[in-house]
Amino acid sequence: MKSQIAANRKTIALLGGSQHTSNLGVSALGLAAIQGIEGAFPGCRILLHDWSMLHDQTPGDQENTSHVELLRLHSNGPVWDRRSILNYKWLSRASNKLPNPIGGQLTRLNRAICDLRESHAVIDISAGDSFSDIYGTRIFDTQMKLKELVLTLGIPLVLAPQTYGPFNDNDCIERAKNVLLGASLIVTREAEGQTELRRTFGDEVADKASIRPDMALLLRPRHVPPNREPAISTARKIVGINISGMLFFSTRNFGISLDYKKLMSDLIQWIIESFDHRVVLFPHVLSEEPDPGALQAAGTTGEVNDSVACATLMDTLGPKYGDRLTCIGHGYNAPETKFLIGHSDFFIGARMHACVAAISQRIPTVTLAYSKKAKGLLSLIGISDTVVDLREAEQQAVFLKIQHLFHSQASIKETFNSAIPDATARANHFFTQDLHALLHDQSN
Repeated sequence: MKSQIAANRKTIALLGGSQHTSNLGVSALGLAAIQGIEGAFPGCRILLHDWSMLHDQTPGDQENTSHVELLRLHSNGPVWDRRSILNYKWLSRASNKLPNPIGGQLTRLNRAICDLRESHAVIDISAGDSFSDIYGTRIFDTQMKLKELVLTLGIPLVLAPQTYGPFNDNDCIERAKNVLLGASLIVTREAEGQTELRRTFGDEVADKASIRPDMALLLRPRHVPPNREPAISTARKIVGINISGMLFFSTRNFGISLDYKKLMSDLIQWIIESFDHRVVLFPHVLSEEPDPGALQAAGTTGEVNDSVACATLMDTLGPKYGDRLTCIGHGYNAPETKFLIGHSDFFIGARMHACVAAISQRIPTVTLAYSKKAKGLLSLIGISDTVVDLREAEQQAVFLKIQHLFHSQASIKETFNSAIPDATARANHFFTQDLHALLHDQSN
């Protein structure tokens, strides 16, 4: 079956996994999807959607991605932009008023749509957690326009393993439901995902859905030479910590009452002063190396990237602890960051995919949750006991639970050694079974 599909050289479009983003979690999902597609459909053509018109490079520095092409399609571009959805809609209306063959050929002037129409299926990741209106109606509208376009073109829409919801607006729920009903596959990455789909959208949607673990489990690390990153060059054990800038500078949108900044500072000091370990900070939502003014501005500008949060901690604690506290350098992509995280003996993080990078390498990990997705994703893998929900406990209780998990590294390692291989295999089944069956049925 696989060789037959490969011989036909399928074209698969991939949405919601941009590589030109500062969020390494989104990048990790996109690259993991590319690797999964390549493994299931050798030699296929992949159209990777990207919001930017400024980048010409595909992720060609990754192995086996020479056939990945960028799909530059804008949700909100102007009518004269021949890569915008608005341009396609205008051309469609005009074509209906013109006789054939002129009318029938008019929409071909939109180059991005021509590329998209060649796809046998469109896989939409929604950046992992953006199938929701909690980030605002503008982002929701942008996400929905692409999905609705795929359905309008009659291309099978595959909603890859992701989080669905939460929703606040009834109109958004209705619009999302129409997309879900039109999708060829709906896959959730959370243990209670089908239950939540049923609660929000009803039985018709929930009964279509299947469950698979998060695709980022499949991301292959990319080697970083030791002389390039001094942070991991040490004889001491390494405790890796991801500092979320989103939580570091403001917790008001997440229902968290504790002081996250103090919590992370106290944890770092406890680890260094209690054990002969090195603490290495791992940002996962990046910025350029911050200038001195960025540290002062961060607290008042709503800065949410991890790079500035890590720089702030290094500025306050670095002089006290010297080489016992350090931060990885700038310029690493998602596979390289995963490789560096892999040098940790223990990991603590709030960014979901920074934690997945550690968990997939069976490193004992504490995930600090600020939303439902961490618990749902890790429950599906069978390791929810390592989640500490920052919304449900006071400062001291959270600190004590992290300490307890830190002292339970051996048992966590044993659990991960048992759970992760199976979870990784099930994540890959999305490509080798679910997607494979869809495209095979389509070709018959």
